[in-house]
Amino acid sequence: MGVVEEVYTGPVSNERYEKNSRVVEISLDQKEAFYSRFGHSYNGDNADPVNKNFEFVWQKALELSYQEAIDILTEAEEYHDTDSNLSHELSTRIHYNLTNEKAADEMEVKSDAAMIRYWSPYAEVRSVTDPYDDHDAPIETIR
Repeated sequence: MGVVEEVYTGPVSNERYEKNSRVVEISLDQKEAFYSRFGHSYNGDNADPVNKNFEFVWQKALELSYQEAIDILTEAEEYHDTDSNLSHELSTRIHYNLTNEKAADEMEVKSDAAMIRYWSPYAEVRSVTDPYDDHDAPIETIR
């Protein structure tokens, strides 16, 4: 995995990251589209708890290879084939991206895969959970 370097300095900046010795630039539009696909808007405030969760998943998306993302979506499509709780929009997007790989947007594929793998494909679950474990939070069960 390459080193991820966040260079966001305001609403007009892009992000750059290095992966396998190649620098990839991610437009702010792609990041805003990621937030929008899941019903939120990106405001650049990383102190906002919602943004903190989405930033975690965004970074995971940047770390995924395209093939890993395709594998995750393939598994998700098979697993959720008859799942009426999965949003129609996400189900349709997964199917489209798997059947039209040449037309698929790489960051859309990777961000959908990261959302499924590292958080949840269900909006109801995402609304009450974080995509990471807070080891400082008190617990009553073994982690």
